[in-house]
Amino acid sequence: MAGADAPVEGQVRIQVVWDGARVGAARVNSRRPQPQSLLRGRELVDASVILPRLYSICGEAQGVAAMALEALTRSGELDPAATQAWRERLRLETVREHLWRLGLDWAQAAGFEPWPEPVKSLLSAREDLLEDRDVAAGWAQQTREVLFGAARPGRIDASVPESLQAWIKRADTPLAGLLRTLAGRLEGVGRARFSPLPSGCTEWLLADAARRLRSDPDYHWRPDVAGQVFEMGPVARCFGGARVDDARRVAGRTMDAWTRVVARVFELERLLDALENHSPATGELTGCRDEDTAVVGVEMARGMLMHWVRLEAGRIAEYRIVAPTEWNFHPQGACRGGLLGMEVGGEQELEERVRLHVMALDPCVRHELEVSRA
Repeated sequence: MAGADAPVEGQVRIQVVWDGARVGAARVNSRRPQPQSLLRGRELVDASVILPRLYSICGEAQGVAAMALEALTRSGELDPAATQAWRERLRLETVREHLWRLGLDWAQAAGFEPWPEPVKSLLSAREDLLEDRDVAAGWAQQTREVLFGAARPGRIDASVPESLQAWIKRADTPLAGLLRTLAGRLEGVGRARFSPLPSGCTEWLLADAARRLRSDPDYHWRPDVAGQVFEMGPVARCFGGARVDDARRVAGRTMDAWTRVVARVFELERLLDALENHSPATGELTGCRDEDTAVVGVEMARGMLMHWVRLEAGRIAEYRIVAPTEWNFHPQGACRGGLLGMEVGGEQELEERVRLHVMALDPCVRHELEVSRA
């Protein structure tokens, strides 16, 4: 069964106007695959089987969101034991994504030989890591020592701490070597005002999204809350704060590609530390429902993933996904903010800085850049 909105390869399209020295205007448009035509008329339980096959990137999160949505519509609530098991799967996928981006994508961008072993060992032992806390702790300890060495870089705060800078200079690990190379290339790239999604505000976000998704057929392409577009991902989790007021206090800060990569590094270290110490996963996973619709939100590697469904006679009438990519690459989002005013002296340099900016924001689809001269 296929249709006009059947999932196909998505992309982020970026158009910039450049005068030879500075980007004066930018347009960002994200079009990510939607599954509605494939799911319409099916039972909701089918979504948890179909969606992980459609979305190879973060397929675990897509499957968890679909399972949670089905459980919520069936019983009216999410079982705590099932929810915790889902959180553990999401945490392990987030670790995998961070290892993949740092050890493969960023290593390649920096001209390094990729170091895929942590990803390979995670994938080969995935179910054992989920089922046995001791196995997970042993793997996490070994992986942390390979990446960070004996010393740990500390905790991220309002800026990159001196302890991290000192560790980068002295540590003899592939990750420290990568960061030494990336620092000079990423500092200042994509710098823009920061508007993080506040942590602990999932129910508030879901309630607004549920209302908008019912009434606006295009909401999933350009999500916002009262006109505000949040940034998602590791940097938002590091800096967002536990309350809306905390997020507002940091909203005047600026972020760049370097800070976003550093946030990923610190989050990876914290997740490995939690696994090593048998700490349960704590990511957001909740939902709300009414008579014929339901929405769930799960915190995954790139940020908050939302699945929304409207049922008719017990079967799927509408099914839409709002992914973190649609926030970070919103027409008024973090990607566009980091493009405006970007200063470069040549088109090749412009293309490279845009590429690094996009990589730091980590879309789940490819991007295409179009440059116009002012």
